[in-house]
Amino acid sequence: MPKKRPNAKEAADRILPLLADAKKAYGSQAPNSPARVASETVNSVLLEYVSGHGKIPDLVPYLNGEISLSGLRRRVRIARATEQSALEGQEQVVGRVSRPRGTRDPAKVEEAVERIQAARELGGRAYGDAVRKAYNDGVSLAAIAEKMKLSYYSLWSAKRTSW
Repeated sequence: MPKKRPNAKEAADRILPLLADAKKAYGSQAPNSPARVASETVNSVLLEYVSGHGKIPDLVPYLNGEISLSGLRRRVRIARATEQSALEGQEQVVGRVSRPRGTRDPAKVEEAVERIQAARELGGRAYGDAVRKAYNDGVSLAAIAEKMKLSYYSLWSAKRTSW
């Protein structure tokens, strides 16, 4: 017997009460703030809905214009990325994190640059993984970017999106 597609109205009924708080989840807030919790709940409901083969456009009419189709798609992308990184054992921290500045030790910077340049030639995920490793090892991305003659933002972007 084929699996029944999730009901868009039921998903919308679970999402609507949370949207007012979920829309406030931006900037630096505590991970357990009501806005963050509401936003994560909305994302998980959406992920559950699309994982059951529910269609996002079917959901839009039931949300009374509270969130756009592109906003729903963005939330699904975020939920998938969060789920994937959790499966890979990456720590999920939202908001400000107290972290010491990266080291500018020339030996460590040079080692990271060599690793990142080799991975950059491979491209995609390997590049992002190499940048994340350098960042997680406490090496200054600004120093790496300067040495590679790249912008800091391009390294930061690779660290965040190449997965």
